[in-house]
Amino acid sequence: MDFLAEYASFLAKTVTLVVAILVVLISFAALRSKGRRKSAGQLQVSKLNDFYKGLRERLESSLLDKDQLKALRKSESKTEKKNGKKEAGGQAAGVCAGLRWRHQSLGHREPAS
Repeated sequence: MDFLAEYASFLAKTVTLVVAILVVLISFAALRSKGRRKSAGQLQVSKLNDFYKGLRERLESSLLDKDQLKALRKSESKTEKKNGKKEAGGQAAGVCAGLRWRHQSLGHREPAS
């Protein structure tokens, strides 16, 4: 009878150990597959400009008085009109200017023409 009790104890310990190892391996495999599905080569970009512009405008409207706010809005609209006329080429002109600035900031010189 003592032999059966020891055998049952050994069997219970062995089954517990095997189940614990299987749980760890299955959870590791599940985490790995979850990470692979998520990074299927997709990148999502969201434009935050409008959100922060609205936030800035609300902050300015709460901090500035009526006359200061009006003067600020007027100067902003003038600046926007000026920038709109300046960039007749649209965004392509801005991209080229940005690349030119980046090129110069890295220490490269423009070729002499």
